[in-house]
Amino acid sequence: MGMVGVDAQGEPVTDILTYADATSTDEAKELQQEFQQKGLLEAVRQDTGVPLHTAYAPAQLTRLSAHSKDLFERVRRWRTFASHLLSRWSGTEAPISFADASWTGLFNRVTLDWDATMLNRLGLSSELLPKIKDYTTPIIGLHETYRQRWPELAEVPVFLGVPHGAAAHVGSGCCKESQVSLTLGTSAAIRVLLPADDSQGPFVIPQGLWCYRLDADWYLVGGALTDGGSIFEWAVRTFNVTDIDKLTEELSTKTPEDQHITVLPFLNGERSPGWNSESRLTMFGMTARTTTADLVYGMLEGVSLRLKSILDLVKSLGSGSTQIIVSGNALARSAPWRQVTANVLQQPLLDCPFPEATCRGAAVFALRALRQLQTNVVQDFDFSLPTEYRELCQPDPALSKCYQDKHAVQSALYNQLFGFHDHSVEKHHAR
Repeated sequence: MGMVGVDAQGEPVTDILTYADATSTDEAKELQQEFQQKGLLEAVRQDTGVPLHTAYAPAQLTRLSAHSKDLFERVRRWRTFASHLLSRWSGTEAPISFADASWTGLFNRVTLDWDATMLNRLGLSSELLPKIKDYTTPIIGLHETYRQRWPELAEVPVFLGVPHGAAAHVGSGCCKESQVSLTLGTSAAIRVLLPADDSQGPFVIPQGLWCYRLDADWYLVGGALTDGGSIFEWAVRTFNVTDIDKLTEELSTKTPEDQHITVLPFLNGERSPGWNSESRLTMFGMTARTTTADLVYGMLEGVSLRLKSILDLVKSLGSGSTQIIVSGNALARSAPWRQVTANVLQQPLLDCPFPEATCRGAAVFALRALRQLQTNVVQDFDFSLPTEYRELCQPDPALSKCYQDKHAVQSALYNQLFGFHDHSVEKHHAR
């Protein structure tokens, strides 16, 4: 999520609001309590596809209006970062895609418009927000300034922006309900495409996941961790690791049966599945014999175990057998982490065959929209897929019980410290 408020001339008057800004924790709690008292909390989550959390606009706009009222009232238009760039380039007020609108937390996935309940609560008129269109809507023509700078693009259609996660998913070649993308870079996410067939009413989003409306035909459903590879980078920096190759060699010799450190990997609060902005990095079980490699191994396990919680929720949607296709530098650079993740998830990890999945995804989105513009025929995303995926690693079935136990221990520690937020465990207990 990235939003900016602009004045009547289209010049920014606020900082860019991003999902990583957790300063609106109190406002998120306030909104949760208010809608809970009205009996609307779950209805709002189902309508918008996301919880009331610091990662989304409702809490951040509430904070801005309370702490910077004059600044808030100077805004004449709220734009996402993508729509702001398109507006500047084209010299018009650019619309916003369903996908980009979904990521704000202000979009109603059923009406395909701004959510009236949320706008009323925020005192925000829809006139201050961009029009919402399918991402395939073309914008043709540049403002004179940019026409002179980029004459080759003067009459080239530019399509509306989509979030990078959507591009990474499609760019990984995940275009079927049975294909799950696992991206582990600085952050981490698990996603799946589901058809947007609302003829029997919109499907119920499991607690712990988000649901973005990708376009008129597809939902993108999943969960994300704010900290993925960032926790490894933090450990290297904090523990003053100077020889990464030596650390990697040590990690390769570790076995989960010998490691008893439980890590909750929350350097910057939590998104899925608990959505607790006040969760903090926790390491439990250290002794005088604990080494740096032990701690780092526990962190790798910690992230992978949280991804298991998300994957279990995604599987509950009933998409059948799943392929897990992975991308992201954190896994690409760490064979030990790949093996830990496969063992935790107890599924083979398949390699995304494209070195820049997000860039490829943007190209796939653009080509799909261009073909629709030329032929007026809506095309699925599966027109450019690899015939097969290279297997990165297989799980060790002998470790299944070990990691089931570790997942239960991590969830118990989480619940003890931060409250009963782990919805995958809640689902397990409900059985």
